[in-house]
Amino acid sequence: WGPPFTPRDTDKLLAEAAEMLPAAKSFELAKTRGGRLVRGLRVSEATASKPPGIWVHARQHAWESGSCWVARGFAEWLVSADADAKWLRANAEVFVVPIMDVDNAAIGAGGKEAIPRDHNRDWDDAPVYPEVAAAQRMISEIHQKHGLDVYIDLHNPGWDDPIFFFGP
Repeated sequence: WGPPFTPRDTDKLLAEAAEMLPAAKSFELAKTRGGRLVRGLRVSEATASKPPGIWVHARQHAWESGSCWVARGFAEWLVSADADAKWLRANAEVFVVPIMDVDNAAIGAGGKEAIPRDHNRDWDDAPVYPEVAAAQRMISEIHQKHGLDVYIDLHNPGWDDPIFFFGP
């Protein structure tokens, strides 16, 4: 479905980001049901006590590897010397999780309509996947701390699939 992006690629991205910018810190979101790590990147140089929160995650459907490349490009830009990236880092707290469905991504499975539940449909009061539960907790903490201003769930639809944007 697209160029591969593995959990090893996530590790490399997080290490490169931290090397480029001391304010880029990797974090462990959760361990999957299969015991694999779901890792992310937190980037902020904000001096305000309550900077806006931005959450970006990709690949809730493991076969949608293109979404990881978008997340990677965003993370690389975020830690770059670009003036707009510097402004965002100075004015917000940004979280990027390049792969949510690490188990299926690691074994090359698709994940769509997975048993016991589609990873992307697991966002309810009793999630099956530890990484979804951890993301819910972390997003809730961010929101309680200073508000979550932007939430982006990256997917990789087919060329003729509709594109969805939801706003307030």
